[in-house]
Amino acid sequence: MVLAGCSTASARRLPREDGGGTSFLPGMAEQLAAFGLSAVLAMSAPVRDTYAGELTAAFYTGLASGTSPLDALHRARVAREEIRCQAGGDAALPEWHIPVLYTAARTASGPHAGNGPSRPAHVQGPDGGRPATVLAARTPLALPLGTFVGRRPQLRLAARALADDGTGLVVHGLGGGGKSAFVGELLRFHAAGRPVALVRGRTDVEEILHAVAAALPGSADQTGLLTDASRPWPHRLRDLVGAAAGHDTAGPVLVLDEFEANLASDAGAAPGFADRELGEFLDTWAELAPRIPVLVTSRHPLPAARRDAGRLPHLALPPLTPAETDLLRLRLPQTRRLPRSEWNRFKEAVGGHPRSYGYLDALLSRTSVTDADLELRLRRLTAGVEATRARVAGRTRSALREALRITAADTLLDELLATLAPGSRTLLTYAAVHRSPVPRRAFTDAEDVSHALDELVSAGLLAPDGEGRDGERLWSVHRWTAAELVRLDGPSARAAHRRAAIHWAGVLDQASLTQRERIRAGFEAIAHHEACGQTAQAAELAQPVCRLLHAVGHWTAEEQLCGRVLDWVEPGSAQAAQAHRQLGLVARDRGLMAEARDHLERALTVSDTAGDLLGIAFAEHQLGSVLHELGDFADTESRYRRAFEVFRELGRDRDAAASRYQLAMLDENRGNAARARAGYEEALAAFERAEDTGAVVACLRSLAYVAQDAQDVAGAMAHCRTAAALCRETGDEIQEMEIRNQVGTLHVVSGELDQAHVEFDAALRIATARGALEEIARSHQHLGICAERQGSLDIAEEHVRTALDFNRQLARVVGQAQCLTRLAALDRGRGRPLAGLAKAREALALFRRTDETRDRADTYRVIGDCFQDLGRPAAADRYHSRGSVTTGMTPPATA
Repeated sequence: MVLAGCSTASARRLPREDGGGTSFLPGMAEQLAAFGLSAVLAMSAPVRDTYAGELTAAFYTGLASGTSPLDALHRARVAREEIRCQAGGDAALPEWHIPVLYTAARTASGPHAGNGPSRPAHVQGPDGGRPATVLAARTPLALPLGTFVGRRPQLRLAARALADDGTGLVVHGLGGGGKSAFVGELLRFHAAGRPVALVRGRTDVEEILHAVAAALPGSADQTGLLTDASRPWPHRLRDLVGAAAGHDTAGPVLVLDEFEANLASDAGAAPGFADRELGEFLDTWAELAPRIPVLVTSRHPLPAARRDAGRLPHLALPPLTPAETDLLRLRLPQTRRLPRSEWNRFKEAVGGHPRSYGYLDALLSRTSVTDADLELRLRRLTAGVEATRARVAGRTRSALREALRITAADTLLDELLATLAPGSRTLLTYAAVHRSPVPRRAFTDAEDVSHALDELVSAGLLAPDGEGRDGERLWSVHRWTAAELVRLDGPSARAAHRRAAIHWAGVLDQASLTQRERIRAGFEAIAHHEACGQTAQAAELAQPVCRLLHAVGHWTAEEQLCGRVLDWVEPGSAQAAQAHRQLGLVARDRGLMAEARDHLERALTVSDTAGDLLGIAFAEHQLGSVLHELGDFADTESRYRRAFEVFRELGRDRDAAASRYQLAMLDENRGNAARARAGYEEALAAFERAEDTGAVVACLRSLAYVAQDAQDVAGAMAHCRTAAALCRETGDEIQEMEIRNQVGTLHVVSGELDQAHVEFDAALRIATARGALEEIARSHQHLGICAERQGSLDIAEEHVRTALDFNRQLARVVGQAQCLTRLAALDRGRGRPLAGLAKAREALALFRRTDETRDRADTYRVIGDCFQDLGRPAAADRYHSRGSVTTGMTPPATA
């Protein structure tokens, strides 16, 4: 059944009958599944009609082709999400998370499991002994629908393991890592309609058989074949296979939760079963035909002999990823209220350990703990929940420390560490300092460490966590464990950080990786240098990282990193000058010219004092770029030429080409197109020799502008397409944004206004996301021109006025003049030539404060048009003539 309406999967929160906390009344979809429908698709939140209809159509198409409901929903959601991502736009909001699928699952709860509300039941043990705890729920161990977070790759691996031969699976890992909830989610989606026998903690063969008998449908064990303790259990297992095969419904699933209670390890002996018979029972169970799955959760793997025999596959559950941890935060009422900065600090300390966040949320709460298991653990591990809360007193740092202490006690960390061999303990420390999954070579060079790795995995302290891009296995350690190890052994941790810094610096140097991968590696290396007190090395490594950040437009991160460098290094040092140059570049590209000039002049002073020719050249070149934006062409040229000569003297051809490029841009601004084209082509050849893709793109864009001014629209478009293709290859969104504005202008020139609007709008979105104020202004200006050409004068005026506001904020004199010229033309078009004349004269006064000549012609023509409309033909002719002269003017040659 499909319930496509809004929030048809939502549960209602009600006060608990005992007055403590709240409980949930199941939603319509969950109730339908509980009353026997095999599968119900419903919506967990408000949803658009179009999305619900299209998803339902795709879902039914999948069912019609023979696909299972879960796979059909997965494929339908993926298909709709791909269409959304391709379409873009404000209407394309993500809704993939809203549809949820409920499936039915039976659970043992005594002789009448199907009647009445689900509640815990106890099955009598053999000979009146202790009962086997068989917990009844709609889906055993599962969290309320919609609250389970992440683990999709591991769920796929687990489902594949179950599908291969149906034997079952052992899920192991550190306590509190979410093993039980993981198995519950696995049951929800991959054991729908099957009876489930759940046994928790210390158990034996008889207890398990009683639980399975209670889970079988109807009167399958009416004669007590499974529970008759006088018969050998191997015979009863054969009867179980016959009973399951002779029933119409699918066979049962056995779940053994918290199975570590059944494992023992004597001093000097390999780990084994506390009850040898139980191990033999599991071996026999795994060989049943047909298969009856068994799912085991345990803090430790099963003894090695059984793992090696391959009878039961094992899955080590790694920590939650950072993205999954952020989703978990949304499920926690107190933690989700924290400021983002505070949450990031918590995430850095705790990592991806779900139960630690549960402890943290409970300590910050003022109401009773609604999770019964969590409440029991808090009572056992503390002097009392209320007393602990009183000691924390709502202070987040205190709550974090207390939560980590409780987690360490809960997981028996001190006891686990005490059992490790010295080599394994050292290996764990070296792995623990890494903040994300890493290959083995990141924390050890030793060849034969398989025994140490097995020991750490068996203890739940280290977990395999996916594969790298080259197929190499990755490993991870819970972040809170790492913090405890640092506290216990500081010197070893500092040595581990030094090794980690070397590893990540090596990754940063790999040119074959993407820019984003190299940036991440650089930040990891810097963090490890800082952690072990090597701030000088951290500052040195910050330079290539800043260059990469600037290339991809991550200016805020670059600015913050430069600020940290200035804290680390001595004032007046070469590294301080480098940091100021980078800050100057960030401010320049944001359009904050006064701030940029201040940083660059400080860098120039430091380099001059130290006699650092290279530093002087860089500062002069970058100061020239700032003065260029401000329209001070004379001073700009002198600085570019000084930089060009020093670079050439030092044999730095690539940097000399950058200064040659800027000089060509000056020629273009002065109207000397031939000299500009020659300069750009000379710089382009040098950049291609240096394999500097970003600089090649800049040259191609400038050549496109020259071609456009020469009325060669086809040539300009060809240059832009080549540049855009290079940007997509390198992931340079900033240059791609600027190229979109440029391509849009070419479409305007060609009269293709709809295509122009698409390009300008896309550029505006990228600029807004990046906080690039200058490009935001430029995009609004272009959108205004486009709207003006389409006859939408109100929209045009709104865009141009927005661009004017940004240009005034950025002190961009030429940009202000251009906007005022367009506003003047709009006033004239609306029959207000006098208002237009005032704005155009203001624009002309601004142009006269700069050396800009190319755009003045348009302003002269608009003034002439306004005089024409005012009935003053002589003045109109005079300004029209000036516009014609300005268009063709050639400035004098410069030295």
